[in-house]
This record gives sequence, C-alpha cells and structure tokens, in this order.
Amino acid sequence: MHFLTARQLDYVTVREAKGIGTQFAQWLNITGGTKLVFRLLEIEKQIQDLDNKLEQYVSHLPDHGPESDDVSDEMSERLDSLIAEFNKLMSRCKVYPRLIDLDFWQEGFRFRWDLVRAPRKALKRSPRRPKRETCDDLDALFDIVRLAQFGYLSRLKKCPCGEWFYDRMPFKQFCSGKCRQKMFSQSEKFRAHRREYMRRYYRLKVSGVVK
Repeated sequence: MHFLTARQLDYVTVREAKGIGTQFAQWLNITGGTKLVFRLLEIEKQIQDLDNKLEQYVSHLPDHGPESDDVSDEMSERLDSLIAEFNKLMSRCKVYPRLIDLDFWQEGFRFRWDLVRAPRKALKRSPRRPKRETCDDLDALFDIVRLAQFGYLSRLKKCPCGEWFYDRMPFKQFCSGKCRQKMFSQSEKFRAHRREYMRRYYRLKVSGVVK
C-alpha cells in the first residue's frame, strides 16, 4: 500500500508561499473566515510590528551601556505576552490523522489531518477546483503557520474593496489593476485633477481652439 502525507508543516519556497497565500485568500473570500483565524492574523501582525520596533530600539542603545532598559524590557514583556496568546489559541486546535482513500482521482491512500472539535468551513466545490485542492479552516490554520515560518504572512492583505489577496510584492495595496483604477477615480486627488482638466478644456473651447 502506498501512503502520502499531506499538510506537512515544513518551510516553503517563494513559489509555494504564493500558492499557499492565494489559496488562503480564496478561503477567506468564500467562507468569510472565522474569529479564530482573524485573531491569529491580528496577533501575528502585532508580533511582527513589535519585534521590528524592539530590534530597532535595541540597535540604538549605547554600546557601553546595558543591553536593555525599562523601555525595551516592557516591549519584550509585551512580545512574550502576544506569543503566549498566539500559542494558547493554536493549542485549542486539536487534530488527529485519518486515513482516506484517494478514489479514482489519484492512486493510493493518504493521511488527512482533521480537527477534533471545531466548526469547519470548506470551500464550495467547483469543476475548476479539484477535490485535492479543497481548503477548510484547518488548512487555513496550517497556512498561517507555514507562511509565518517563512515571513510571508504579512503579504496576505485585504483590499479596500473588501477582497483578500496574496501580494507577491510587499507594497501592493489592491487586489487587481481594475480595483486600483476604481479606487483612484474616487479619490480626492483624482477629482481635483479632473476639475482642473475640465476648466482648461472649457477655456480652450470658449477661445475656439477646440470645438
């Protein structure tokens, strides 16, 4: 009998991170996510931000002085508290392995991890999404861990339109070019530019330069 393992919590490459992040964003958009997942995302972002601030603060401490002071100690305590909260939430997610038959779409068998006690929000099946790519809330928890391991969880973003997306570039703000153009057309800067353009156009039309 041939066995396969799934959802291994190993480090991922850039290409794998893109696939994981895209699937995670898709799950959030279709299911609406869960309170647990959103809280984990919020805590992880706070951990990253605080860790960066602590690193920058410590780097500016005098070389001849102590390695820490009251400010850095307070930041370290806050960081430890956030990490403890993150771990406590994750510890609620008890899982167990279950052997499943791959039926006709793949040869052999594999183990699947299932949640012991938790509501599961699965993606809706569609012809474009094979069975093996179906993602539920347990996959989402694993995605958080795998992306966080490689430092890519912060690239999961929410567009102003409300859609979640995975950003391959760290400074992208919109889920698509169409959405970016729509948001820009509604901005005050664009409206001011449009008003100035129409004033110039009206003056040229009155002067007879344009018809």
